[in-house]
Amino acid sequence: MARTETVTVVFTDLVGSTELASRLGHDAYETLRQAHFAALRSAVATHNGNEVKTTGDGLMLSFASAADGIACAVALQQATDGAVRRAHRQPLQIRVGVSSGEATHEDRDLYGPPVVEAARLCAAASAGQILVSDVVRVLARGKGHTFTPLGELTLKGLPEPVPASEVRWEPLAAGVPLPPRLTVSAAVAMVGRDAEQEVIAQAWAQAKEGQRRVVLLSGEPGIGKTRLATEAALARHAEGATVLLGTCNEDATRAALVAEVPGEANRFGFSHALIRATLYEELGAARRARLHRKVGEALEALADVEPDTKIDDLAYHWLAATQVADAAKAVGYARQAGDRALAGLAFEEAAAHYERALGVLQPRGRDDELLRCDLLIATAEARRRAGNPQYRETVGTAVELARQLGDAERLAPAALANARSGGFMANANVVDEALVALYEAASAALGTSDNLLRARVLGQLATELNYTPHRERRHALSREAVEIARRLGDRSGLAQVMTLRLIAFCDPFTLAERLALTAELAALAEELGSSELAWHAAFHRAGALLESADIHGTERCVAEMERLAAQLRQPFYTWFAAIGRATVAATRGAPDAEAQALAAFEIGTAGGQPDAGNGFGAQLAHVRWHQGRHDEAIDGVRALAEAMPI
Repeated sequence: MARTETVTVVFTDLVGSTELASRLGHDAYETLRQAHFAALRSAVATHNGNEVKTTGDGLMLSFASAADGIACAVALQQATDGAVRRAHRQPLQIRVGVSSGEATHEDRDLYGPPVVEAARLCAAASAGQILVSDVVRVLARGKGHTFTPLGELTLKGLPEPVPASEVRWEPLAAGVPLPPRLTVSAAVAMVGRDAEQEVIAQAWAQAKEGQRRVVLLSGEPGIGKTRLATEAALARHAEGATVLLGTCNEDATRAALVAEVPGEANRFGFSHALIRATLYEELGAARRARLHRKVGEALEALADVEPDTKIDDLAYHWLAATQVADAAKAVGYARQAGDRALAGLAFEEAAAHYERALGVLQPRGRDDELLRCDLLIATAEARRRAGNPQYRETVGTAVELARQLGDAERLAPAALANARSGGFMANANVVDEALVALYEAASAALGTSDNLLRARVLGQLATELNYTPHRERRHALSREAVEIARRLGDRSGLAQVMTLRLIAFCDPFTLAERLALTAELAALAEELGSSELAWHAAFHRAGALLESADIHGTERCVAEMERLAAQLRQPFYTWFAAIGRATVAATRGAPDAEAQALAAFEIGTAGGQPDAGNGFGAQLAHVRWHQGRHDEAIDGVRALAEAMPI
């Protein structure tokens, strides 16, 4: 079944593959190609990617996050470069193209504009180059990548030029440093041992070809075994080999197997991932689980002293110990780690923790099912804040489970998880009658007593009725929500339902009350120290000031929205801030107003916002009005009016 969602698409292509195949011959080239693909696939798995298909000498990949897509593109270039340098292979280089937008999944393939753009950008790239569309650059800002704008590129098969940038990348450090003991120069040169050195050199040559070789040195003490091994290690390191040193009479630190973590007292890590992987994989699954449990128990003792610094480690080790340990601990720590990441605005990380907890949890009774529902709601919240459209599917699962359990205290939060940040309706394109019915059912299940959850449901129901003829009902519902919160004396809860009322009763007849309410919301946001509430206060006040013909006040509010959106790191806030900036440009008749509106539309589309087109259509109509091109806007305005008749 076909479905459409926002994705980041990555294409790779092996440069000069035809000439290389001709020079090496089919069998040798195919072996090289498969080894190349294996290195790429390892990088893809590390960055949460999905392999859609192979394209002969390249891969087509998809990612839920633009940042993951770019990080993987860099890793693909580094993996290709590193494999060549480590194994002294034939020189290989790849080119990479990346684009984001709405694509259709069908029959395990992807179709749509971002697929075409990414493929064409890949074809336009030079060897070792990564080209990305401007949407990808905007979505991945602040993630540590360096972009070099290339202007508009004319790409084969596309009707208009595509603004593109190059992503800079650097090769990984060549090899692992020599262990300190091997860096001490010998006083005299080694004499003899030519036959032994030849045996070692042959074993190294065979190892480079993919064969496994072990060389053992034995003999009486003092005959030069250590010197021979040292000289062989130095020679191999000079050729690009990784040299590791282990001894039976010195501790791991002196052997350079582990090193103290900089800035963290009494904490050690392996000096290289290869050491860790080798030792870890040699342990059986049951023994690994037992060791993880021992580490988890030791961390629990430390957590009494430093609880906030151990949660992520506790979650990791107890999740890995679930074969022989109590899964409840693993779930509990993973949930705490998710809560901590969510509070720290690390939304993708939070979602990953919650997903791991769900993967371990095996419900055996009602309490476990209730916990599963809580984790589903938390996962949906983290995914929504991260801009992952899959949150809607997770919400649906949570709602269904809450209904099966007959639990009103969970049905309401599950229903509320449908809304976007600040209570904005799930999709302004339609009046979702099923969602309205869900909010009504959640409200009825909570009864008539005053509580914040009921106030939030009433307020959310009011916002979902925004594009219906029921003006008086939504005004009454949102008013009741605010009154409940005021009676409860819950300042944070009051601020939450005030944002809902500002959405629900936004019409020309409520301007004075909205100006007063946004001033109160701004004061509450400052009192509570909430950047998120401050963003909503700025957003709603910007609209009220624009209606008041205060363009300077509107611009100040939009600037505040942009500043706070950068802090909040949620695609939804970035999108609406861009809409605000484009609205100001259109109101002033700025020559770049249309470009700004298009940029906002692309941000919304890339972030999976289902109604990004409506916002763009409204702004484009405004621009066309300023240009005196009213006739071009008629169809768009008519479609907008039909979608939102009130």
